[in-house]
Amino acid sequence: MRDDDRRLNIEYELLMEDVIALNDHCAKASQTIRKGNRANLFWIIVLVLFAILLPVIMTLMNSGERLLPWWIWLVLLVILWTYSFVKMRRNKNKFLENLYDEVQCDSLLGHRTVEISPVDISEISKYRRTIIQWPAVHRVASTSNHLFAYLTPASAFVVPKRAFEDESLFRHFADTAIAYHKAVSPGLCKKCGYNLTGNVSGRCPECGELY
Repeated sequence: MRDDDRRLNIEYELLMEDVIALNDHCAKASQTIRKGNRANLFWIIVLVLFAILLPVIMTLMNSGERLLPWWIWLVLLVILWTYSFVKMRRNKNKFLENLYDEVQCDSLLGHRTVEISPVDISEISKYRRTIIQWPAVHRVASTSNHLFAYLTPASAFVVPKRAFEDESLFRHFADTAIAYHKAVSPGLCKKCGYNLTGNVSGRCPECGELY
């Protein structure tokens, strides 16, 4: 990482795991996507319950005897629900990998150079250079392993922690990016960083947090 006055610069390889991390982070931050995921989980639970309870009900109706203790059915329910949840998550990640393989566009992944300054953030890849001034950045957020500078609610520059020599350098880079963004975007949601300029509802439309 190069530190030139108030400019910070980092080079790294963008991998599929970073794209998956972006999709996961976007899904957790978006109120709309969270509602959709809760609806999907609800119907998974309903289907699993139906699959378990139907043979039990049929057995009781035919014989009048309990086939298995209730706690065994509860354990089966938890196992089936966990399997369904994990399977759904794996299928989503596999779908993303297959989609990128199908596109076969080497500009989607590969070498990246990201630079931040008090004025803007830029990303250089093999075929393009993108410079965005901070007021146009949707939000900036960080996790334990990534920094996400969202250009839209669903697309972002992704900077992985592995690009840095140690965690302190990553945290310095991430905290500086967040500070630069907040300096020119004072009307941000305290929870998710969404730009609240012009919003008079009293609630963040991205995460639902009151302000």
